Amino acid sequence: MAVVGLPYVQVPGASRSEKHDATAFKVGIYQYENVQTAGSTTGAFSYPSATIGDKIILGERVFYYARAGTSANVYPGQYYQAQIAGAAGNANNANNAAPYVAAVAGSYTIQVTCSSNVTETNLWSGGWMNIVNPAANTTVGTFRIYSTTPCANNAGTFYTTVTLFDPLPFAIPTTANVSLTQSKYDRPALGNNQTAAPCGVPLIYVPQSNNTANTATFDNYFWMQTWGPATVLANAVFVVGQNVGPGAESGKMANAANSAFIPILGRTMRVQGANNWALVDLTIAP
Repeated sequence: MAVVGLPYVQVPGASRSEKHDATAFKVGIYQYENVQTAGSTTGAFSYPSATIGDKIILGERVFYYARAGTSANVYPGQYYQAQIAGAAGNANNANNAAPYVAAVAGSYTIQVTCSSNVTETNLWSGGWMNIVNPAANTTVGTFRIYSTTPCANNAGTFYTTVTLFDPLPFAIPTTANVSLTQSKYDRPALGNNQTAAPCGVPLIYVPQSNNTANTATFDNYFWMQTWGPATVLANAVFVVGQNVGPGAESGKMANAANSAFIPILGRTMRVQGANNWALVDLTIAP
Protein backbone atom coordinates (compact mmCIF):
# COMPACT_ATOMS: atom_id res chain seq x y z
CA MET A 1 0.00 0.00 0.00
CA ALA A 2 1.26 3.47 -0.86
CA VAL A 3 -0.18 6.82 0.12
CA VAL A 4 0.58 9.65 -2.30
CA GLY A 5 0.19 13.35 -1.57
CA LEU A 6 0.82 15.57 1.42
CA PRO A 7 2.44 14.11 4.55
CA TYR A 8 0.38 11.73 6.66
CA VAL A 9 -2.77 13.33 8.07
CA GLN A 10 -4.56 11.85 11.07
CA VAL A 11 -8.32 12.27 10.82
CA PRO A 12 -9.58 12.81 14.39
CA GLY A 13 -12.31 10.53 15.69
CA ALA A 14 -12.86 8.64 12.41
CA SER A 15 -13.85 4.98 12.58
CA ARG A 16 -13.33 2.40 9.83
CA SER A 17 -16.76 0.85 10.04
CA GLU A 18 -19.54 -0.31 12.30
CA LYS A 19 -18.21 -3.86 12.28
CA HIS A 20 -14.56 -3.29 13.21
CA ASP A 21 -12.67 -1.75 16.07
CA ALA A 22 -12.44 2.04 15.83
CA THR A 23 -9.34 2.87 13.78
CA ALA A 24 -8.25 6.26 12.50
CA PHE A 25 -8.23 6.51 8.72
CA LYS A 26 -4.69 6.55 7.37
CA VAL A 27 -5.37 8.64 4.27
CA GLY A 28 -5.82 12.40 4.51
CA ILE A 29 -8.22 14.34 2.28
CA TYR A 30 -5.33 15.67 0.16
CA GLN A 31 -3.88 12.20 -0.43
CA TYR A 32 -4.76 9.14 -2.48
CA GLU A 33 -4.02 5.52 -1.65
CA ASN A 34 -2.53 3.05 -4.15
CA VAL A 35 -3.39 -0.54 -3.26
CA GLN A 36 -2.77 -3.84 -5.04
CA THR A 37 -6.24 -5.33 -4.70
CA ALA A 38 -5.83 -8.44 -6.87
CA GLY A 39 -3.16 -11.10 -6.83
CA SER A 40 -0.21 -11.40 -9.21
CA THR A 41 3.13 -13.13 -9.45
CA THR A 42 4.42 -10.77 -6.77
CA GLY A 43 1.80 -11.90 -4.24
CA ALA A 44 1.54 -8.40 -2.76
CA PHE A 45 -2.24 -8.49 -2.35
CA SER A 46 -3.61 -6.02 0.22
CA TYR A 47 -6.72 -4.05 1.18
CA PRO A 48 -7.47 -0.31 1.24
CA SER A 49 -7.42 1.32 4.67
CA ALA A 50 -11.12 2.19 4.40
CA THR A 51 -14.19 0.69 2.74
CA ILE A 52 -15.68 2.37 -0.32
CA GLY A 53 -18.48 4.62 0.93
CA ASP A 54 -16.94 5.19 4.38
CA LYS A 55 -17.53 8.75 5.58
CA ILE A 56 -15.69 11.48 7.46
CA ILE A 57 -16.84 14.95 8.57
CA LEU A 58 -14.33 17.77 8.85
CA GLY A 59 -15.89 21.03 9.97
CA GLU A 60 -18.46 22.09 7.36
CA ARG A 61 -17.28 19.48 4.84
CA VAL A 62 -18.26 15.82 4.33
CA PHE A 63 -16.24 13.22 2.37
CA TYR A 64 -16.84 9.63 1.20
CA TYR A 65 -14.14 7.11 0.29
CA ALA A 66 -14.10 6.39 -3.46
CA ARG A 67 -12.16 4.30 -5.97
CA ALA A 68 -10.86 5.67 -9.29
CA GLY A 69 -11.87 3.83 -12.45
CA THR A 70 -9.49 2.21 -14.94
CA SER A 71 -10.43 4.25 -18.01
CA ALA A 72 -9.78 7.86 -16.95
CA ASN A 73 -7.90 9.98 -14.42
CA VAL A 74 -9.86 11.82 -11.71
CA TYR A 75 -9.65 15.61 -11.72
CA PRO A 76 -10.24 18.03 -8.83
CA GLY A 77 -13.23 20.36 -8.93
CA GLN A 78 -15.13 18.35 -11.53
CA TYR A 79 -18.54 16.79 -10.88
CA TYR A 80 -18.78 12.97 -10.74
CA GLN A 81 -21.75 10.61 -10.77
CA ALA A 82 -22.37 6.85 -10.51
CA GLN A 83 -21.07 4.78 -13.40
CA ILE A 84 -24.06 4.64 -15.76
CA ALA A 85 -27.66 5.74 -16.20
CA GLY A 86 -30.66 3.59 -15.44
CA ALA A 87 -32.74 2.45 -12.52
CA ALA A 88 -29.91 0.34 -11.09
CA GLY A 89 -27.58 3.34 -11.03
CA ASN A 90 -24.35 1.52 -11.78
CA ALA A 91 -22.79 -0.88 -14.25
CA ASN A 92 -22.57 -4.09 -12.21
CA ASN A 93 -25.55 -5.30 -10.28
CA ALA A 94 -27.30 -8.53 -9.34
CA ASN A 95 -30.97 -7.72 -9.81
CA ASN A 96 -33.87 -9.68 -8.33
CA ALA A 97 -31.56 -12.58 -7.44
CA ALA A 98 -32.56 -15.55 -5.32
CA PRO A 99 -30.55 -16.48 -2.23
CA TYR A 100 -28.58 -19.67 -2.96
CA VAL A 101 -29.52 -20.95 0.49
CA ALA A 102 -31.79 -19.43 3.12
CA ALA A 103 -30.07 -17.02 5.52
CA VAL A 104 -30.81 -17.18 9.23
CA ALA A 105 -31.52 -14.25 11.52
CA GLY A 106 -28.36 -12.94 13.18
CA SER A 107 -26.06 -13.99 10.35
CA TYR A 108 -23.59 -11.56 8.78
CA THR A 109 -23.48 -13.56 5.54
CA ILE A 110 -25.84 -14.60 2.78
CA GLN A 111 -25.18 -16.48 -0.46
CA VAL A 112 -26.82 -14.85 -3.50
CA THR A 113 -27.06 -16.23 -7.03
CA CYS A 114 -25.18 -14.19 -9.63
CA SER A 115 -23.80 -14.20 -13.15
CA SER A 116 -21.00 -16.62 -13.95
CA ASN A 117 -18.88 -13.76 -15.33
CA VAL A 118 -18.51 -11.96 -11.98
CA THR A 119 -14.89 -12.79 -11.16
CA GLU A 120 -13.93 -9.72 -9.13
CA THR A 121 -13.42 -9.99 -5.38
CA ASN A 122 -15.36 -7.33 -3.45
CA LEU A 123 -17.22 -6.09 -6.52
CA TRP A 124 -20.06 -4.92 -4.27
CA SER A 125 -17.95 -3.87 -1.25
CA GLY A 126 -19.39 -0.68 0.25
CA GLY A 127 -22.55 -1.14 -1.83
CA TRP A 128 -26.05 -2.25 -0.92
CA MET A 129 -28.24 -5.33 -0.68
CA ASN A 130 -31.97 -4.69 -0.67
CA ILE A 131 -34.84 -7.15 -0.49
CA VAL A 132 -37.02 -6.80 -3.58
CA ASN A 133 -39.45 -9.67 -3.00
CA PRO A 134 -39.86 -9.95 0.78
CA ALA A 135 -41.49 -12.96 2.38
CA ALA A 136 -43.65 -10.53 4.40
CA ASN A 137 -44.12 -6.78 4.73
CA THR A 138 -42.23 -7.01 8.02
CA THR A 139 -39.06 -8.33 6.35
CA VAL A 140 -38.20 -5.45 4.05
CA GLY A 141 -34.66 -4.18 4.46
CA THR A 142 -31.56 -2.50 3.04
CA PHE A 143 -28.11 -3.60 4.17
CA ARG A 144 -24.62 -2.20 3.54
CA ILE A 145 -22.20 -4.74 2.07
CA TYR A 146 -18.75 -5.25 3.61
CA SER A 147 -17.35 -7.79 1.13
CA THR A 148 -18.29 -10.24 -1.62
CA THR A 149 -16.57 -13.22 -3.23
CA PRO A 150 -16.29 -14.00 -6.95
CA CYS A 151 -19.19 -16.12 -8.18
CA ALA A 152 -18.58 -19.78 -7.33
CA ASN A 153 -19.97 -22.61 -9.47
CA ASN A 154 -21.92 -25.39 -7.76
CA ALA A 155 -23.34 -27.84 -10.31
CA GLY A 156 -24.04 -25.05 -12.77
CA THR A 157 -25.48 -22.54 -10.28
CA PHE A 158 -23.29 -19.53 -9.60
CA TYR A 159 -23.42 -17.60 -6.33
CA THR A 160 -21.48 -14.99 -4.37
CA THR A 161 -21.03 -14.98 -0.61
CA VAL A 162 -22.05 -11.56 0.70
CA THR A 163 -20.78 -10.37 4.09
CA LEU A 164 -22.74 -7.50 5.62
CA PHE A 165 -21.71 -4.77 8.06
CA ASP A 166 -24.60 -5.63 10.35
CA PRO A 167 -26.30 -8.94 11.24
CA LEU A 168 -29.59 -9.79 9.55
CA PRO A 169 -32.51 -8.88 11.86
CA PHE A 170 -34.66 -11.63 10.32
CA ALA A 171 -34.33 -14.78 8.23
CA ILE A 172 -34.30 -14.50 4.43
CA PRO A 173 -35.79 -17.52 2.62
CA THR A 174 -34.85 -18.55 -0.91
CA THR A 175 -38.16 -17.14 -2.14
CA ALA A 176 -37.31 -13.59 -1.01
CA ASN A 177 -35.27 -12.20 -3.90
CA VAL A 178 -32.59 -9.58 -3.26
CA SER A 179 -30.59 -7.12 -5.36
CA LEU A 180 -26.91 -6.22 -5.01
CA THR A 181 -25.89 -2.72 -6.09
CA GLN A 182 -22.37 -1.32 -6.28
CA SER A 183 -21.53 1.75 -4.26
CA LYS A 184 -21.93 4.91 -6.32
CA TYR A 185 -18.45 5.84 -5.06
CA ASP A 186 -16.92 2.80 -6.79
CA ARG A 187 -15.25 3.99 -10.02
CA PRO A 188 -17.56 6.98 -10.63
CA ALA A 189 -17.69 8.74 -14.00
CA LEU A 190 -17.75 12.39 -15.00
CA GLY A 191 -21.27 13.68 -14.45
CA ASN A 192 -23.57 15.43 -16.90
CA ASN A 193 -27.28 16.21 -17.05
CA GLN A 194 -29.29 13.88 -14.79
CA THR A 195 -28.11 10.50 -16.04
CA ALA A 196 -27.12 8.77 -12.79
CA ALA A 197 -26.93 9.16 -9.01
CA PRO A 198 -24.73 12.13 -7.97
CA CYS A 199 -21.43 11.40 -6.21
CA GLY A 200 -19.45 14.55 -5.54
CA VAL A 201 -16.32 16.57 -6.30
CA PRO A 202 -12.71 15.36 -5.77
CA LEU A 203 -10.26 17.64 -3.97
CA ILE A 204 -7.15 16.35 -5.73
CA TYR A 205 -5.92 14.81 -8.98
CA VAL A 206 -5.96 10.98 -8.82
CA PRO A 207 -4.45 8.79 -11.57
CA GLN A 208 -6.70 6.10 -12.96
CA SER A 209 -6.50 2.65 -11.42
CA ASN A 210 -4.28 0.30 -13.41
CA ASN A 211 -4.35 -3.34 -14.51
CA THR A 212 -0.85 -4.57 -15.34
CA ALA A 213 0.34 -7.25 -17.75
CA ASN A 214 1.00 -9.78 -14.97
CA THR A 215 -2.72 -9.59 -13.97
CA ALA A 216 -2.06 -7.50 -10.88
CA THR A 217 -4.65 -4.83 -10.17
CA PHE A 218 -3.55 -1.56 -8.57
CA ASP A 219 -6.47 0.61 -7.47
CA ASN A 220 -6.34 4.24 -6.37
CA TYR A 221 -8.63 5.36 -3.54
CA PHE A 222 -9.43 8.92 -2.48
CA TRP A 223 -11.88 11.11 -0.56
CA MET A 224 -14.78 12.50 -2.60
CA GLN A 225 -16.32 15.71 -1.20
CA THR A 226 -20.14 15.73 -1.08
CA TRP A 227 -21.04 18.54 1.35
CA GLY A 228 -19.78 22.01 2.20
CA PRO A 229 -17.65 24.64 0.41
CA ALA A 230 -15.86 23.30 -2.68
CA THR A 231 -14.30 24.74 -5.81
CA VAL A 232 -16.19 23.41 -8.85
CA LEU A 233 -15.97 23.78 -12.62
CA ALA A 234 -18.84 25.89 -14.01
CA ASN A 235 -20.27 25.94 -17.52
CA ALA A 236 -21.79 29.42 -17.10
CA VAL A 237 -21.55 32.48 -14.88
CA PHE A 238 -23.12 31.44 -11.59
CA VAL A 239 -25.29 33.68 -9.40
CA VAL A 240 -24.46 33.97 -5.70
CA GLY A 241 -27.10 32.22 -3.60
CA GLN A 242 -28.61 30.37 -6.57
CA ASN A 243 -28.86 26.60 -6.85
CA VAL A 244 -26.57 24.65 -9.16
CA GLY A 245 -27.11 21.23 -10.75
CA PRO A 246 -25.54 18.85 -13.28
CA GLY A 247 -24.57 20.62 -16.48
CA ALA A 248 -24.82 19.42 -20.07
CA GLU A 249 -21.01 19.31 -20.35
CA SER A 250 -19.26 16.41 -18.60
CA GLY A 251 -17.76 17.33 -15.25
CA LYS A 252 -19.33 20.79 -15.12
CA MET A 253 -22.12 22.20 -12.97
CA ALA A 254 -24.75 24.63 -14.24
CA ASN A 255 -27.15 27.22 -12.86
CA ALA A 256 -30.35 25.59 -11.59
CA ALA A 257 -33.15 28.08 -10.95
CA ASN A 258 -35.31 26.63 -8.19
CA SER A 259 -36.44 23.16 -9.34
CA ALA A 260 -35.11 23.39 -12.91
CA PHE A 261 -32.60 20.66 -12.09
CA ILE A 262 -33.11 17.49 -10.10
CA PRO A 263 -31.02 16.88 -8.14
CA ILE A 264 -29.78 20.16 -6.71
CA LEU A 265 -26.04 19.81 -6.09
CA GLY A 266 -25.45 22.97 -4.05
CA ARG A 267 -25.64 26.76 -3.86
CA THR A 268 -23.18 29.31 -5.19
CA MET A 269 -21.04 31.13 -2.60
CA ARG A 270 -18.67 33.03 -4.92
CA VAL A 271 -18.77 33.46 -8.70
CA GLN A 272 -16.27 33.41 -11.52
CA GLY A 273 -16.65 33.62 -15.30
CA ALA A 274 -18.17 31.01 -17.60
CA ASN A 275 -16.12 27.82 -18.04
CA ASN A 276 -14.23 28.78 -14.92
CA TRP A 277 -14.17 27.89 -11.25
CA ALA A 278 -16.69 28.89 -8.60
CA LEU A 279 -17.03 28.32 -4.87
CA VAL A 280 -20.15 26.22 -4.23
CA ASP A 281 -21.68 25.04 -0.97
CA LEU A 282 -22.28 21.38 -1.91
CA THR A 283 -25.48 19.66 -0.71
CA ILE A 284 -25.12 16.22 -2.34
CA ALA A 285 -24.74 13.86 0.64
CA PRO A 286 -24.59 15.05 4.27
